[in-house]
Amino acid sequence: MAQNEKLAGNQKGKKNKVKLLFENWRKYTESQDLVFESKKQAKQWLKQKKAGPDQIRAFFKYLDDEMVGHLGTGKDDVQKYIGWLVTKYGLIKDEGHIALDIDKMDKDTDGGVYSLSSALNALHDYATYIKRNIIKEKDADIGRKTFKEIVALNKPASEVVSRSQEKEMAEKGAGLIVDDKDFNVVRINTEEASCLFGRGTTWCIAATKSQNYFDQYTKEGRVFYILRNENLPEYHELKKIAFVYDQDSVGTGNAYEIFDKENKVIELDEVRDSIKENIFGEKLFSIIDGDLRPTMEDIRHYIDRGMKDLEDITEENLAEYTELGLDEVFVEQSDEITLEKWGDIRNEMLAHLEENPPSEILEEQMEKIQAQYDEKAKYFHVSYDDYGDGYYYYTGGTRFDFGDLDWSMTNAGDDIKKIVDSVLDDNSIYPEHIDYEEIHPSEGDLEYRINVSISPDHEEQPDRPEEATYAASLTHGFEKFADRMLEYDEKYETMVEEMKERFVREGLVQSETFDYLSELKDTLEEKIKNFNVDFASGAVELGRSLQVDLALDVERLFNYKEEKGIWNVQGRENPKDEMSRYLRHLLTGPEISKIFKSRFESEIDKHLRPEMQQMFLPGFEKEEGERDDLVKQLYHILHEYLSVGPPRYSIKKHLFFIPVEFRIPFFEAGEKLEQKYGVQFVKLLIKVAEKLDAIYPLTYNHLKKFVGEKFKEAEERIDKAFADHREQPVTESKKRIKIRILKS
Repeated sequence: MAQNEKLAGNQKGKKNKVKLLFENWRKYTESQDLVFESKKQAKQWLKQKKAGPDQIRAFFKYLDDEMVGHLGTGKDDVQKYIGWLVTKYGLIKDEGHIALDIDKMDKDTDGGVYSLSSALNALHDYATYIKRNIIKEKDADIGRKTFKEIVALNKPASEVVSRSQEKEMAEKGAGLIVDDKDFNVVRINTEEASCLFGRGTTWCIAATKSQNYFDQYTKEGRVFYILRNENLPEYHELKKIAFVYDQDSVGTGNAYEIFDKENKVIELDEVRDSIKENIFGEKLFSIIDGDLRPTMEDIRHYIDRGMKDLEDITEENLAEYTELGLDEVFVEQSDEITLEKWGDIRNEMLAHLEENPPSEILEEQMEKIQAQYDEKAKYFHVSYDDYGDGYYYYTGGTRFDFGDLDWSMTNAGDDIKKIVDSVLDDNSIYPEHIDYEEIHPSEGDLEYRINVSISPDHEEQPDRPEEATYAASLTHGFEKFADRMLEYDEKYETMVEEMKERFVREGLVQSETFDYLSELKDTLEEKIKNFNVDFASGAVELGRSLQVDLALDVERLFNYKEEKGIWNVQGRENPKDEMSRYLRHLLTGPEISKIFKSRFESEIDKHLRPEMQQMFLPGFEKEEGERDDLVKQLYHILHEYLSVGPPRYSIKKHLFFIPVEFRIPFFEAGEKLEQKYGVQFVKLLIKVAEKLDAIYPLTYNHLKKFVGEKFKEAEERIDKAFADHREQPVTESKKRIKIRILKS
């Protein structure tokens, strides 16, 4: 018995399979017949338009290639519409070339179809919705449709998504917040869910054919809730409303932004109006405005939607109630019900938002980068701060502690900072800021601590939180910045050794360098009268600013010229100001520095040559050669260790000044001067310093003479300029103007 039942079951299964096979074959042959008939219709139309067989074959091949390229296997659904497409939009061009009139499609559809690709996709969507029984009956007959109607039918059809699909998606990529017969609210958590629930809108977070910004905005700390008014028609701009919340919304309860279906920012009043319309229908607004009168069907509907005290209204007394102000009752009760419903929806969204706040994803990414860095770095630190409004800023830096060094002076902070900066620069590290601290751990002890801060560069720190790409750029930039700091971290110990070597060479710590420079400074301070002597980063330096004060001369000259009527103020031109400006022009510029450096060099050379003869003992064979070497050394000293800075002239103070410096270092290029050039060279350096001091009065007199000559040149220039003003002839037009003024 059981065996017979099994046999009967097998036979029944085979029959079902055969039936299904025949059904599929029937559908296939029907579709092929439709394709054949459609192509036949197209060919007949093209032949009527005098298209040749070769052109027709070429056109069908082109069309087939385009359908394969744009639709793939989906071309089978569109081929049955070729006849309709060709007869409506076929175009025979010059020399029999066949094309489709895309411009006509664009015009017919108001821009809905603007290319062959968009045309094929529109027809494919149309066929798909017919197959899914979304577009049916008369709407499924393409022969009766225009392209504009097809596009219009596709739009609402694309909105039809089954409840089972939504619930399945809600479990995976969205949180279902409200779900009843009137309203549906979801929290979107994935791009896929955003595209599904945002279908039919122009939101960039729902884009499928252009760049989708859902992930970017999410990383910026924004989240999305979508309200769907179930009773509004699909074309209604408030059918779907997107609420955007950020971190501040958790505290305030206010949405960051609200968008309608067309991606337009809207206010809460519009949200509440959409809820009211969704509950009571569009007609309520016309009744309230007095454009329509309510019917009993409306009354029953409003009672069903929660309005009270309307049960006594009948067909007989409806008009009387209307005259007595029924519209005011509708306003009051519809507002109350709407506010209550909006309050429920808002509370549900905010409760969910509080439990699932935004910015967690971005914050987690930043924390992860920070933790990975902290695990690897030894010396350089990195940190980030949330400045609010979604804006993050990060920075890095390090500290150099030199507590193990015995410093030679108490005011070395600036010199230490310069050396640290120089070593960092040598290692391609460019700090935003460097400062130092003097620490006295106990009486008589001194330590220096150097703090270095480093900022991200332009590529590492995005500066526009409102841009969709900000979050991705932020995490990528922070990662790049952290990687750069790790590279610096690896150089730290080597850089510290370089700094210590420089400190020693520059005489900043107790060492042979410091002892030598201290002794040299004491010696020079006893001999030098006209220059300041001080330590200067591994050297003893003589320095002075040569100044000539012209304030009194300018004032006297101006008073004299004004008294004699030579200089008078002409409109906005003031001779005194012109004099000062021209003096600055004459007394500044690199050529002035060269003139005075040359003057110093020639005077030192002239006064030092006789003494250089005495620096040798007679009777040695190499005396002449050594004397030549000494001349070369003097030339080297004057060119390398003596400097005359750029001149300055203060117009306000009428003060001319030019700095002069002479350095005597202990090291040069990492080698002691005595070892590099010999003892005579060092002695010669000291002699040059003494001669520089001795010739100061002479060179200062040269300077005053030079400035006096330039002063005279400027005076003559201004004399001529204002003489030209005085000698300008009075033209006839000016005479006429003067006469009119006098007459008036």
